Amino acid sequence: MSKQIIKVVEALNKAGKSLSGQQLLTAAGYPNDSSIEQLDQFFLDIRNALTQDKTITKLERNDEGQDWFTLI
Repeated sequence: MSKQIIKVVEALNKAGKSLSGQQLLTAAGYPNDSSIEQLDQFFLDIRNALTQDKTITKLERNDEGQDWFTLI
């Protein structure tokens, strides 16, 4: 069964909490073996949500160096 890929905003909304970049990738339905094209789409979706739509924000990196994202 393949999971449907959804927008990062929708994934954050469903999660109901902040997610790390890796958690967000999984929550948005991207497979563990995502292609370069799929990863490009994921990062474009994040960029658009951050800069154009302004629906999410990036939080301070944690001690492990991971970016975290949350809804605005």
